[in-house]
Amino acid sequence: MQPQGVHPTMAPARRRRGLARGGLAVAAVLVGMTLTACGPRQNDPRKPEFDGLRFSARLTATRDNPRDFTVVVSPASANVSAAQEAGRYEATKYCLQTFGGSDTVWTVGPDLPVEQVTVAGDAITMTGRCTQRA
Repeated sequence: MQPQGVHPTMAPARRRRGLARGGLAVAAVLVGMTLTACGPRQNDPRKPEFDGLRFSARLTATRDNPRDFTVVVSPASANVSAAQEAGRYEATKYCLQTFGGSDTVWTVGPDLPVEQVTVAGDAITMTGRCTQRA
């Protein structure tokens, strides 16, 4: 049944406009939801806690020998010991994923007494080598 006073060929065009407006509203809501997901996540389950704190740990392997790596962890001033454990975690993850084992020999590592750890720019730097044979 056609709306009264509307030519029969115009009714489908009205429906399309109505759908287009509705679709636009849905798209706007989806964009808004997506943008809110771009903010920092306070409780990111992918970032483990160490003594109740989350750290940013960045591991880089050397080009010459990918078994050798450096881990920079910040903010170390929050808790140096916990930052060391965050670095150990990052190194263990790297060695397991890359070489199939977690065996690591540390040059400057997480077992160093806190008093001997150098904090520079609110970060600690640890170096080590994955020893698991692939």
